[in-house]
Amino acid sequence: MRQIGEALIENQAYEDASLVYDWLLHHVPHSVYPTLEQAAKREDKFSAVTLWRRHSVSTSMLWRRGNLVIVEMLVVKCGVDLNVLVGQPHWNVLLKAASFWGEEKLVQILLQHQANVDIQDTEGKTPLHWAADYGREKVVEILLQHQANVDMQDREEETPLHCAARRCHEKVVEILLQHQANVDMQDTEGKTPLHCGADYGCDKVVEILLQHQANVDMQDEDGKTPLHWAADYNHKKVVEILLQHEADVNIKDSKGKTALRRTSVAEHSRTRRTQFLR
Repeated sequence: MRQIGEALIENQAYEDASLVYDWLLHHVPHSVYPTLEQAAKREDKFSAVTLWRRHSVSTSMLWRRGNLVIVEMLVVKCGVDLNVLVGQPHWNVLLKAASFWGEEKLVQILLQHQANVDIQDTEGKTPLHWAADYGREKVVEILLQHQANVDMQDREEETPLHCAARRCHEKVVEILLQHQANVDMQDTEGKTPLHCGADYGCDKVVEILLQHQANVDMQDEDGKTPLHWAADYNHKKVVEILLQHEADVNIKDSKGKTALRRTSVAEHSRTRRTQFLR
């Protein structure tokens, strides 16, 4: 059936080739990618864009199938709008998908053809957020070279630096700081990247942030400092680093507890749980 459809298209049996493409997709399982490739190769802009939108074609899947040529044809020859939202709510930005999977060449192509480097998804995250979150060092550098907003905040007011710090991606943290990322930006809970790094026990990230003058005693909405968070989860190495940078051990959170007091409570709780499980 595919050969019949292709022959009809090749011989221009229909003025509207998109009708034949739809027929192919209906009768030939899993034919969306080769069908789209045909439309792109024929520089049939209307059909290519129609297929793209109607079937929510994933740029990431095209890349994984080794069909970068299709992406280039869609972008360069067919003029697909790279900033149109298609697909599932959390996979609807082409550049985001490329950043998420670390597809460096695809990111370059999309940016060279006017993809919005700071486009936000339904969570308010930009491609830089996702690249930072997944430790895509090369992609982070490419996005920043194309003037990505290093301090863009998502719906939770987190910046890419928060994302990288929480994931312990020290190299990404260094790259963002080299591009003047705000080291003390707070999210909706009042947490800075240093809070995130301390909370998740990322000792190398904590050291880097402090070397870049992060406020060691910044308090979040609950009055907790990074030392509180590190102590809460018994991240001993992080606690040592914070103390070496003169973290104030006497600061109390909103419940009136110091980091030392919270450590005692946490240790007592862990001991009780251990005894109960025996």
